[in-house]
Amino acid sequence: MSRLVCLLLALAMVGCAQHVTPIAETGSQPMMQNVGAIAAKPAEPVHAYVEYKNEDLEPSLFAVQWSYAANPFWHLELEKCVRVGDRFDTQVVYNHIKEGPQIKFDVIRSCQAFGKLPRTVSFHAINFDPSAHFHVEFRFDEKTYHRSLCARGGGNKKVCHTF
Repeated sequence: MSRLVCLLLALAMVGCAQHVTPIAETGSQPMMQNVGAIAAKPAEPVHAYVEYKNEDLEPSLFAVQWSYAANPFWHLELEKCVRVGDRFDTQVVYNHIKEGPQIKFDVIRSCQAFGKLPRTVSFHAINFDPSAHFHVEFRFDEKTYHRSLCARGGGNKKVCHTF
């Protein structure tokens, strides 16, 4: 029992020690922010506006992902089931433009994504002037019976993934 009491007292002392704030005279505190606080503040945010149109024969699952070249892990911004002939608009906000914003569009030819591989178009460089506009289209070609996911915008030429 005494070991338990000692352990609890030790944890309480460590916890209390973490909340101690040193006190100094008002005149001795620097008036300028420290470098860490200045570096953590993001630059002005920029926007990537996305317009998606489903021109396939059935609903499609559309997803927008974003990342930065400096930290290339993709983050899902949204995923939406879009009916045949419908348009869908969204936007991605980037807070750190100097880190190299990237954007990726995925589509699955059904709103049931389980076990299906998406078709993807990605852009690893985006021109914001002052914002970027992307037009994404999923289309069925009746002549060739092929489907295409095409995207353009952000200073990039049109890119298609046909299957």
